[in-house]
Amino acid sequence: MKKKHALGTEFLFALALLCVFALCSVLLVTIGGGVYRDIVAGMDENYALRTSLSYAATKVRQGDREGGVSLRDANGVEALVLEEPLGDRTFETWIYHKDGKLWEVFMEQGGEFDLSGGMEIMEIERFAFDWENGWLTFTAGDGEAEESLSVFPRTGR
Repeated sequence: MKKKHALGTEFLFALALLCVFALCSVLLVTIGGGVYRDIVAGMDENYALRTSLSYAATKVRQGDREGGVSLRDANGVEALVLEEPLGDRTFETWIYHKDGKLWEVFMEQGGEFDLSGGMEIMEIERFAFDWENGWLTFTAGDGEAEESLSVFPRTGR
């Protein structure tokens, strides 16, 4: 009789240990899933900021020639203008922020700039250009986060 009692106690102890292990596993997976969701959400938020800044900086680096980069006001919207000679004509790329989106327009120099004729690059809540002491700074904001990136173009100011 004593052997059956000892065997039952061992069985109950093993079952209790297995239940504790299963409960800890479920808690670990639940907590890990929440952490993973938070990390992915943070990366998604920062993606738009980093991508918009990188896009503008890359465009400046590609079009960086003497007198080829400028900031202009067009219908109350500040735009980054990159001039590019192609053959016997000069073209301009206008990058600007309007209605929570970053836009780009490619047109022949001297053409009429139209804010509604651009190609949408990406959604970004805030995007601004600033040129100070030779540094061209881009600032992007989305929700509470804000990031900046500066380049020093050869074109000067």
